[in-house]
Formats: sequence, C-alpha cells, structure tokens
Amino acid sequence: MGRILRESKTWVWTLFSVCSAIAFAQTGTLHGKVTLIDPGGSDEPLEAGDVVLYLDGINAPIPQPLIDKAYVISTKDKQFFPQLMIIPSGATIQFPNLDPIIHNVFSVSGQNRFDAGRYSKGEGKGHTFSHSGLVRIYCNVHHAMNALVYVAENPFFGTIDTEGNYEIKGIPPGSYQLVALHLRAGQEEMKVTLVAGERKTLDVELKLRKGPAKKHLNKYGKPYKNSRKRY
Repeated sequence: MGRILRESKTWVWTLFSVCSAIAFAQTGTLHGKVTLIDPGGSDEPLEAGDVVLYLDGINAPIPQPLIDKAYVISTKDKQFFPQLMIIPSGATIQFPNLDPIIHNVFSVSGQNRFDAGRYSKGEGKGHTFSHSGLVRIYCNVHHAMNALVYVAENPFFGTIDTEGNYEIKGIPPGSYQLVALHLRAGQEEMKVTLVAGERKTLDVELKLRKGPAKKHLNKYGKPYKNSRKRY
C-alpha cells in the first residue's frame, strides 16, 4: 500500500511538472532597451531602477511571494530613495526615516491615499497599497520631497538594469500595452502582440520634459508654509 501511495505521489508530481513546463513554454518574453532622450540634443544616462515598465490589459493572479516581498522607500537628506518604484497590488511599502529630523509621508492619490503621520528617525511606518494605479507620494513637512509608485494589477512588470535593459517573462499570448514610466519623462505607451513561445524585442525611447516640477499642496489641500528655519 505504501509503495502504491509513493508511486501515486511521484506520478502526480511528474504530471504537475510536465504541465507547468508546457504552460511556461506557451508563454512569451518581452525584452528590450530603454533610452532617455534629451530634446537639447544629448542622451542622458540611465541608472538601474530609473524606469519601470508594466503590461496593461492582462488579467492574471499575482503570486503571493511577490506581494510579500520587502518594499522600502527611505527618507534621507530630505529626499525619497528610491523616487520611483513599482509594486504589485496588495504589497506593503515601509518608509523608514534615516534623517535626524521629522518627516510625514502621505499621498492623496484616490483609493491609495494614506497619511503616515509625523515621525522621527527610525524604522518608520508602512502602508499597504490595495488598488492599482499611479500613486504620488510627498512629505507634509518638506514640500520638495516627492516619489512615484505604480501599483500593478498583474505580475508582468519590471525595471531596467544598469545598461537600460528590461525583461518581462511568462507573458500569456495576446495583445497588450507596454507602459514605461520615468520621473522626468512621464510615460510612454506601446502596443505589443505576443504569440505562444515568442521572445520579442521592443526598445523604448523616453523624452525628457523641461521646466520646473509641478507644485503640489500639503495633505490638508493647502499651500506649504516656509519651514526651512525649523527643519
């Protein structure tokens, strides 16, 4: 009886492995290189994480390990690090304060709005983002601090490496929108169609936008007061 059970479990595991391999073989991969163009005439170098990319139009479950991953945006020298991040819906971002001063991280972006309150140096506070879309994050104490978080509705997203390259694997066949997002270039959308087992190259060019950053209000919807003397 024990032998039969062992053989049965082995057969089930083998079948699962074969089915998983077949399913993965039927998916596609999208990869390419992102270039940042300066309208003034020169290309600007990109660093890892400067651009996030995601596929729009796919209804697929997000693996729990991806949701449970540690996502951190630190406050240091009156700046957010990193200033751009992409996470899956349901993930939590921790906001540690590495400065010897008070910060107050907040957002008023739709259903993802939150207010971490005022807190001093330490591990800070976290917030779980349950709704897909773009989230603009600020500090209620320091008006110049800003960050962008995109909350993805599926697991098909990524960032660029130090060479500006990206790769998104396991994509089911179909037609989608590839969206690339950069802090100072905004976003670029490109239509892409993948067939089963295809590995497609799609390069992306982003153009820098000139001019001062758009002003924003504090968490109360009012202009910031001059707080440089206090903080």
